[in-house]
Amino acid sequence: MRKIMHLPPDTPLGFFSSPRAGGLGVKCFTTGIPVSRCNMYPRLAGSSSDPSILSISREWLAKEGFDLEELPKSAPSDSWDSDWWSSVDGAGCRGSATLPSFSGWVRAGTRLMSRGEFVSAIKLRGNVLSTRSREARGRRERPVLCRHGCQRPETLGHIQQSCPVTHGWRVQRHDKIVTAICKHLGDRGWEVLREPNIPTPNGLRKPDLVFWNSVQSFVVDVQVCADMGVATPNDAHERIRDYYNTPIIRQWVNGRSGKPPVFSSIVMNWRGAWAQASYNTFKALGGTDELGKLITVRMLEDSVRMYRMFCGAGALRNVH
Repeated sequence: MRKIMHLPPDTPLGFFSSPRAGGLGVKCFTTGIPVSRCNMYPRLAGSSSDPSILSISREWLAKEGFDLEELPKSAPSDSWDSDWWSSVDGAGCRGSATLPSFSGWVRAGTRLMSRGEFVSAIKLRGNVLSTRSREARGRRERPVLCRHGCQRPETLGHIQQSCPVTHGWRVQRHDKIVTAICKHLGDRGWEVLREPNIPTPNGLRKPDLVFWNSVQSFVVDVQVCADMGVATPNDAHERIRDYYNTPIIRQWVNGRSGKPPVFSSIVMNWRGAWAQASYNTFKALGGTDELGKLITVRMLEDSVRMYRMFCGAGALRNVH
């Protein structure tokens, strides 16, 4: 599997078999086959009233170390989840275990990506793209600080979320998501204001989208957030909602739409997991699984492109 996907040799095993939160969910034969065999014997015993069949089933189960009445019903997937989340690469997925994601492209593939882009997106999702911090594991003499001099450890999260060199590409990644949502709303007949300047006593506020129809109005901000720490998708959603949900902004939106607004967000982390409230808002606005997958895949593609530019000579030309 590592060879097929061009993954590094130290890719955690849990990444392949963990069925949730960033893992590929590939069945592990080492644990799956014994369970399948053990589940076969009770079916064999129940398929006939012949005592000899039951005796043979018990005999084979005894060889496997099981009793007919006490058998595992499924492969221990939770152990793969734990292995994945306890690794350095998978630690950022622990908080995403219960978050929704449009990840059907991982198992079913997608025409939206070339083969090379697909493999790169898998590597990004698994946090196994090469960085200085990753290359320095077990090699204390290797440098770990960002190659562009910002004095922070060079991790994939740093490249995707905080390095000044990638700021311009982060803005582009964000704007493409806003454009996709804006087009979807326009196609469904919503009146849309993009990044309106809303004066408040604390200065201008510029939510990404203010939109309304004849029934309701919304204030929605878009964000691609970190995969761990205090900026997880659900936390980011709460901060966005509280930031914009003020009397002044409610009055401003109500004055234009004639309806009290709902405050929400479209938030996902750079590994493709959405905030639960963002997912609910997206679906309530008529967002389809296909559109959600498109937005997620394009975000991952832009993140991979950002990584490549960071590692290449072009990165220095994008410093803001």
